[in-house]
This record gives sequence, structure tokens and C-alpha cells, in this order.
Amino acid sequence: MGQWLSERLGQPFVIENRPGAGSNIGTEAVVRAPADGYTLLLVNAANAINATLYDKLNFNFIRDIAPVAGIIRRALCHGGESIGSGQDGSRVHRLCQGQSGQDQHGVGRQSEPRPM
Repeated sequence: MGQWLSERLGQPFVIENRPGAGSNIGTEAVVRAPADGYTLLLVNAANAINATLYDKLNFNFIRDIAPVAGIIRRALCHGGESIGSGQDGSRVHRLCQGQSGQDQHGVGRQSEPRPM
């Protein structure tokens, strides 16, 4: 992503991963950075979940983060035949391959959205 942005916009980009606390550490670092337009946050579903899950964050996601651009859109749901909790992984694999010819499925929990 950084190289693509650098080539596209003609200036260097530095990617600094700040993992931990369900992305709250990286989000807080961006909120605390100077509001000069040089610090960007790649937002995901965890940010929206954290805004409702944690009572005592050191930032207000809605107030402190402004959207700039979207880079991806995807549905976080399964449409079509029910997969059910008792089904085996090979059946899920076959169902997903039948849709696109490629294996693009995932499994997650409600607190960790993943594409299905």
C-alpha cells in the first residue's frame, strides 16, 4: 500500500503498524498526531465495534477521526445456502469455490468480522 501510494502521489509514505488492544493503540496514536493531513488511519470494522464496546477510550472515534477516502468495500455476510454450525470445513470450501472458482472464505467471531 505504501509503495503504491508513493508512486501514485509522488511523495514518500511510511507505514507504521501499531497492533494491540483491538486496534485502539494505533487509532489513539493517529488521534494524538498533529492534524496536518500527514497521518492516515486505515479503518476497519474493529474501529466501529470498539467505539461501542469500550467505555473509557482516550478518544472519541466519531469526533476525532475524519474520513478521507474508501479503498475497499465488501459485504460481511453470507448469502445463499445455509452453512450451519455443524457442517464440516470441506463443505464450506466447496460452497465458496462454487461461487467464484476461487477459495475466498473465512471464519470469524462477532467481535472479529472476516469475509465469508
